[in-house]
This record gives sequence, C-alpha cells and structure tokens, in this order.
Amino acid sequence: MAFSLAVPVYAADAPQDSIVVLFTNDVHCTADDGASYAAIAGYKAEMEAAYGADNVTLVDNGEAIQGGLLGTLSDGSWIVDIMNEVGYDLAIPSNHEFDFDVETFLDIVNNQAEYPYLSCNFMDLATDEPVLDAYQIVTYGDVCVTYVGIPTPATLSPAHFQDGNGNYIYGFCEGDQGQNLYDQVQDTVDAARAEGADYVWWPWPIWAWTPPPPPICPPR
Repeated sequence: MAFSLAVPVYAADAPQDSIVVLFTNDVHCTADDGASYAAIAGYKAEMEAAYGADNVTLVDNGEAIQGGLLGTLSDGSWIVDIMNEVGYDLAIPSNHEFDFDVETFLDIVNNQAEYPYLSCNFMDLATDEPVLDAYQIVTYGDVCVTYVGIPTPATLSPAHFQDGNGNYIYGFCEGDQGQNLYDQVQDTVDAARAEGADYVWWPWPIWAWTPPPPPICPPR
C-alpha cells in the first residue's frame, strides 16, 4: 500500500489563503494498517483547521476500492461509503476501480460516491466522448484551480472494456504511441483555461508509465 499526502505549504506561519492539496494513491481498502482512512480524515481536519476548510482539497488518485476484504465483499461499495465519510473532494479512477466490471464502477460513480470521479481519457467509443467529467474547477478565494483526471492506459486490463464478442466499447486514448492521450489532455487543459482556470493540476499516480508532468501549470 502506498499513501501520500502532498501539502504545498508546510510552514506554521503560512498565510490563511494558502492552497493545500492532499492526495492518496494505491490505498487498496486499507482500514487498520499503515495510514488508515481514520488517519486521513484526521489529517484533513488538521489542515482545514490550520488553513481553512475552503482551502483544502482531498483527492484520491486511484486503486482505492479493491485489494482487501471490505472491497471484495462489496464490489468496492463499502470503501466508497468510507471515502464519503472521510470527505474526499475528487477521485481519479485507475485500473483496479474497474476490477468489479465497468458497470459496477459506473453505478458507484452515479449513485453512491458523494465526490466526482474525473477522467478526460476514459472514452465511450460509440460516441467518442468522455464517460466521466474530464475536469472540475475548484475556487480558492479568487484563484481557480482545475483538476484533470488522467487514468494511465498501460495499466488497464483490456477484458474489462470489451463486450461479449470481444469488441471494445471503452478506451483510454491509448493509440498512436501515446499521442492520442497527450492530445486529449492538452484539449482538456485548453478547455479548462478557456473556462477561466488560473492553474491546472493533474493528479499523477506514483507508478505512472511515463514521467509525471509538472503538478501545477500556470496560464500561458
């Protein structure tokens, strides 16, 4: 289990208008070992007390709902209940979010999770449109930060995204040696900036198959 909390500002005397981004990665249903969800909730509360609740965002970078009994017995549902209670603000699906099949995951997204799942490159191949919201803009005072979801194509099992005849019905812009993915991400960033984003942040898994981009990209 890998767990991270990224906090851009650490100084005790940091100004109250600081933006704090916390993220978890590869939690895999942890409840008691390592950094548990209770610890995550406690740390988020500590940051909110220090910097203000409106200045703190908690993001999951994927691989949360599979990997332990709570996830296996509930097809991920119980873990999402816990994440709701912790107070996650955003989440990005990774390969294990789809382990219980795509429709089960989409039911969680649409009917259970109290936070949005984001992905600019999880595509419905029939419409060539993203299945989930590509990004979300969060306003911190007078600063607008856009969060873009980018699941890593190379880690995803093809069988999860085919129909009974082996035809692909979902994709992740994995073609053309990565160029399709890069183009999709750039189009999403451009759309977010056109909507008024001051900064764009794309959470990037620690096991990513390509070097991570800079976490925050200022306007051009």
